[in-house]
Amino acid sequence: NKKALQSKPELLFAYFEYGVAEHFVATESQDADRFRRAQLILSTMGRNLDPNSRNWWHAKYFEVANLAASGSYTDACFLMNDIDRTTSGFGKEFGLDDAFSQLKAQLKDKCK
Repeated sequence: NKKALQSKPELLFAYFEYGVAEHFVATESQDADRFRRAQLILSTMGRNLDPNSRNWWHAKYFEVANLAASGSYTDACFLMNDIDRTTSGFGKEFGLDDAFSQLKAQLKDKCK
């Protein structure tokens, strides 16, 4: 709801935190419903944020991480390859390049 977001911009961060929290709980408990909920939130954030912004990079990182942690390797590899092909630096200006590189290395053997 863009009108609500304009009147209360802090909702964006709360929604993002909710998605990341769901990801961490799902990873710990291997709860499929939480993985799905986290994916819905994180992919929605990635689609609606300004590309290459700080928030976009963080949403994309957790989106790929969530896919990988849930075992959706094909989707995680596809998204990682898309990010690699269409952007540069893996969010280096926001300190995410090492995290993306580690995630990419973890996916290397899973991508076919």
